[in-house]
Amino acid sequence: MATRTLTTALLISAASILAACGGPQTTDELLIGEWEMSEPVTITQGGQTITMRDGEVEYNKDGTTEGEMVVQMGEMSFKIESTGTYTLDGMTLTEKATTAEVTTDSSEGIAEQVRAALQNQVVNTPATSTTITSITKDRLTVSDPTTNTVMVFERD
Repeated sequence: MATRTLTTALLISAASILAACGGPQTTDELLIGEWEMSEPVTITQGGQTITMRDGEVEYNKDGTTEGEMVVQMGEMSFKIESTGTYTLDGMTLTEKATTAEVTTDSSEGIAEQVRAALQNQVVNTPATSTTITSITKDRLTVSDPTTNTVMVFERD
């Protein structure tokens, strides 16, 4: 009887400690905050190699997001800053940019045309979905099923 009472007391104590600490966080809770891309990602689309680097994103509790990233295409580089919205359904993260500003320091003649096209594309692209393959309080890994690209982010 004393063993059963002690076991029950320990279980109640452990449950109280977990409740006081808030217990394990959900994916929704873990996602909130600032994330920084940990390494560049290179993809090839339509014969063009594109490298994404220096990415940062912030997910807010109200379903809004803001971020920036540098996109390198050949000798041209573009900084994209955007705001938008996101939803999370299980491990599917769906994002939609609502505003974007794209700048470049490239001096190539075509750079301004590409900059304008990128800015238009970012805002006019329908919502896109990625899969969260893992998330902890310090690390977020997402996979884009259309490009088979994996992006890793760490807390900023």
